Amino acid sequence: MQFLRSEGRYLLPCLLLIALIYSPIIFFGETQIGVDLHTFDLPQYELFASYINEGQLPAWNPYLGQGSPLIGDASIPIFYPMTLLLFVFEPLTVLCLFPIIHGLIQSLGCYLLARQLRLSPSAASFFALVFVGGGVGVSQSMTPMYLGGVTWLPWALYFLSRFVRSEGHRALLTMAGACCFSLIFLIGAIEYCIIVGVLALLFGGVVEKRWKASVVALSLMAVISMCVCALVLIPMIYQLPVTGRGSGLPLESAGRWSFSPVQLLGLISTAPLSKGVLPKSWLSMGGERPWFHSVFMGVLPFTLMIFGLRRFFEDQRLRYCALVVVLCFPLALGLYTPIYRFLFQYFPGVSSFRYPGKLFMPVFFALSLISAIGWEHRGESSLWKKGLNVLSCALLIVIASTKLLMTDYPTLLWLYPFVTCVVLVGTLSYCPKKHQASILLFIVACDLGFSASLTLPFAPRDLFDKPPPITGFLASRERQGPVRIDQLSGVMKLRVGETERSTPLNQDFIVRSSLSVNTGMPFKIGGVQVFSPLKSRRWSQLRQRLLADGQSGVFYSRFFGVNYVIYTDADRGNAVKAVNPIIQVGPWKIGECLVKAPWAAIYTRVSGSEGLKSSLDILSAGSFDARDLTVIEGAQNMTGSGIVGQVQVIQHLYDRVELTYDSPKAGYLVLREAYHPDWVAELDGEVVKVHPADAIFRAVWVPPGIHTVVYKYQCPGWKLGSWMTVVSLLLLSLTTAVVSWTSIRGRN
Repeated sequence: MQFLRSEGRYLLPCLLLIALIYSPIIFFGETQIGVDLHTFDLPQYELFASYINEGQLPAWNPYLGQGSPLIGDASIPIFYPMTLLLFVFEPLTVLCLFPIIHGLIQSLGCYLLARQLRLSPSAASFFALVFVGGGVGVSQSMTPMYLGGVTWLPWALYFLSRFVRSEGHRALLTMAGACCFSLIFLIGAIEYCIIVGVLALLFGGVVEKRWKASVVALSLMAVISMCVCALVLIPMIYQLPVTGRGSGLPLESAGRWSFSPVQLLGLISTAPLSKGVLPKSWLSMGGERPWFHSVFMGVLPFTLMIFGLRRFFEDQRLRYCALVVVLCFPLALGLYTPIYRFLFQYFPGVSSFRYPGKLFMPVFFALSLISAIGWEHRGESSLWKKGLNVLSCALLIVIASTKLLMTDYPTLLWLYPFVTCVVLVGTLSYCPKKHQASILLFIVACDLGFSASLTLPFAPRDLFDKPPPITGFLASRERQGPVRIDQLSGVMKLRVGETERSTPLNQDFIVRSSLSVNTGMPFKIGGVQVFSPLKSRRWSQLRQRLLADGQSGVFYSRFFGVNYVIYTDADRGNAVKAVNPIIQVGPWKIGECLVKAPWAAIYTRVSGSEGLKSSLDILSAGSFDARDLTVIEGAQNMTGSGIVGQVQVIQHLYDRVELTYDSPKAGYLVLREAYHPDWVAELDGEVVKVHPADAIFRAVWVPPGIHTVVYKYQCPGWKLGSWMTVVSLLLLSLTTAVVSWTSIRGRN
């Protein structure tokens, strides 16, 4: 309370900033839109909500590809504390609250960190405004995973600084820092754990000049956070041998997310220079996909950043910022420099880091801190005011030249920084010095808030209150097992009302977004394509083999048991001919596959194989037909009549499938869902062996007659990890209580 009374007024600009950025959500009931938000995050939250409503443990997701683990996938925030809001609110509401709550937490953390660095209250508020409201911080709101990761960065540095200075009980500070790293891990931003750890180590060594204490503190925090996150970490370790987690991306794919040098112009421009606005010949690699849609930091912060560098040789904080920029910026440039290519080739961990562009986040953090230091010393010289005038003239030149190249952008988007310059110059000329700092803070808050509102896309919530037409139609169809869909090549290439330079707010955009492989999960619709770091290595190898051998779309759909295919008029060939058209939604058509393998069936014609390699050889042969032949690893050849008997689904839950069958002959019951070594099967209550079928599915040997087969998924490492997490939390709570009681008793 004493803190709020003495310095609370300096947090008001931060509250204004958050209100301006997310005003469509707060005041108009809209929702933020984006590809990741509504094709990745929202389906996940809806899937979590369905788990909660059905009282199940979110261990397995049967609708992503042929199925993939949930627990153990660190990119999915199952156990992040904010997920608990799903018990109270709808998933879309939680997704709307996410950036607002994290923006407030991040603002407070930045303010406290700046005060810990002995900056004045106004400079601390200025730092929070720039880092939270700048283009990089606002861009993170488009991806909750990384927004959650960057939110806890200033808090981790704050607790580390207090630890090395021995300000307070070190035990409590260590646990608080460990909680920051734990939250970053649980939100799914594993790479940000590494980034924050490196920034914290440099912070303690360069700024605080206590390398040994920093290493000790970070080591303790790492051990504690790993124990707290054991319920995710241990299952993830078990998943590494059988999934693609940690495999990273190929060099060219990861390099598409490099930070273009042209984007540096965005530091003083609100125009989305990162979306292919400038001609490709301007230092553009053509296929690049920028990580941040904006890097705007504001006119005044940019000016003070240049001004703040004057004290480089006198201030350890500036040296720390310079070191961060020197280390991270060349890596963020990715393929624009040979450094990233060299590290990617000779250091395997770099490939697991995936996207180089995200390394501009610590660079922007350092630039924001330099700007705050410049604010702190702005009274020492009027040079920065002259720089502001020069910048105003330079902006006019930039606006005039770039406007000629890009005529399809609103004039306000280009003139906005210049208007801000005029307001700032007027404030500095006519405002009394007594109130100048407060007015400048509110101008910066308005500047960054309005610029974010110009670049962030929002849409009415009623666009997402009901399933999209295609999803709703497929969910209503009667079927045995989950609906499985596939897309032909023209589906996602078609852009309706969408250009590279704008985001449409219409129903066609929602329909197109609903075609992503993830969006059908809450409606029990599975996609053949897999967008998950925990996709099976078997699935990846099979797909590569089928594509290399040139298998047709008909074979692909038949093999995976696809029920429906979504296609457009641009698609041609046998894949379309093998589809019976049902309905059309806009330019997209839905057709039912005429030839497909059954979801569950008993095969008496079996080709045995010794392992995955021999299975792939058989499957890639042109004579293989999944409708009457199956390949079972570890089985003997059987020359039967194909599929016999009938299989009926009794229960299909997320991590449990119960089937009953009536067969005149013995054979293998093949279930076209993903094989995983942690699936177990019971035949009439007795455990039987689960075989890999057709490389990626699962099968069990069954005798003739009427019997029941039950598949159960047993998450590896879950019990050990959950016990470690519970014990760790109890020990942390007990330690906190004891230290607090001792402290209170000592003061008394």
